Parts: sequence; C-alpha cells; structure tokens
Amino acid sequence: MPAHFRFGAPPLALLALLALVPSAATAGSTAPGSFPYQAPSYAGLYDDEYRRPLDGSYRYAPPAEVAQWGGLYVGAHLGAGYGGSDLRVLGVGDIDTGGFLGGLLVGYNFQMGSIVGGLEADVAWSGIDGSDSNASSTATAGYDWLSSMRFRIGYAFGNWLAYGTAGLAFSNFWLEAAEPGLDLSQSDSLLGYALGAGVEYQLSRGINFRAEALYFGFEDAEFAAGGSDVTADPGVTTIRAGVSIKLN
Repeated sequence: MPAHFRFGAPPLALLALLALVPSAATAGSTAPGSFPYQAPSYAGLYDDEYRRPLDGSYRYAPPAEVAQWGGLYVGAHLGAGYGGSDLRVLGVGDIDTGGFLGGLLVGYNFQMGSIVGGLEADVAWSGIDGSDSNASSTATAGYDWLSSMRFRIGYAFGNWLAYGTAGLAFSNFWLEAAEPGLDLSQSDSLLGYALGAGVEYQLSRGINFRAEALYFGFEDAEFAAGGSDVTADPGVTTIRAGVSIKLN
C-alpha cells in the first residue's frame, strides 16, 4: 500500500514556527552602519595615570606634589635690625642700635625629596646705628653694611619651605666718640657668625617669597685712642622679607 504524506495542522504549525525563529533572532539587531558605534560604558572614564574619572572625583588619590626648589637663584631683601654695643673705657657704656637695611642675595639649592639644602650669600647696606651720652662723654656707633655666607637646610611641604641657616658674618662697624682728652672717629671690619631661621613660599616655579630672622654676632672691635684702646662688643638681630627668582 503506497505511503501517503498529509500536511495537516501539526506540520503546518511547525513550519510556521521555524519560519519565525530567524525573525525573532534578528529582531534586536540592526544592519551594520545603521547607527554609529557606541563605546562601552566604562570607556573614557579616566584621563590620567591616577585613574581620575572625568567627573572630577578620584578613585585613587595622587601623591602630594612637592614644589621644586633646586637650582640657582638671585633676589633682594628688606628689613630692620636692632642690637647693642658694649663700649669699654668710655663712660657711656652700652649703645643701643637700630634701623633699616636692604640688599641682595644669591644662592644654590639641592633637593632630595622633601629635604632642601644649599648655600647662600647676601650683602645689605645698613642704616643701623645708635648713640648714648652722659655728662662728659658722647658716643655714636653703627654698621655701614652687613654680609653673610651661610649653609641652609630645610623641609619642603607643598609650596612651603621651612629652614634653618648658619655661617660666617662680615661687617664694617664704625664708632665716633668724644670725652675730655679723647676725640675718636674710626671704623673696623669685623668677622663673626650668623644664625637664623625662616620660611619661603613658592608662588610659581620661578618666584619665591621669604621671611627670616638672622642674628649677627661679631668679634670685639678695637679702636686706638691715644694712650688707651676703646673696645666695642657689637651684635645685631635682623628681621627681613625678600623675594628671589630661580635662574634654572
């Protein structure tokens, strides 16, 4: 008996279902080129080595930036000084001195991380002087200029540098005195030491502002006065503000 195949309801339903499968599979896609490519949601979130999202927040905080202090610099300073000069032999005793000063500076810094060291030299033209008198004697003393050559060592944090400094000091000290049998007007170049501390702020990579205090201590100044010598023991404390410019 020959076989007969009949397409009834079940085969027709199966064929219809198979025809729908490819349509359903491609319903969620579009033909190439229909829309521009869209990057994954994570692309472009970070714009630097510290993986900073473009919205401005930080996933990993970058290390604190330390300003660069190394190199050669020149500058200027302005300030005031005060001190005393103990006079021996003259009857006036101690002379209090005070006044303004201003000058130039030059230096070189070395930097290792947050530690900054260097060498600095400065010179200041001085208006620091004073006088004293009694019934029979008068005396006036002062400094024509003050200079120093010092080592500096400090610690940098952010744009700030705090430092200590020490080295040699130089000055030209003068004395004018008069008493019965004595008329003195002389000067003496002195050698001594300078000690101090200060802070600097780096406004930009090339300009620094500073404030510092320095004490200048000197050897005794000796002045020949006829048959006797007049000896002075000078010392002065200065408070200065300054600005410097890095040259490299």
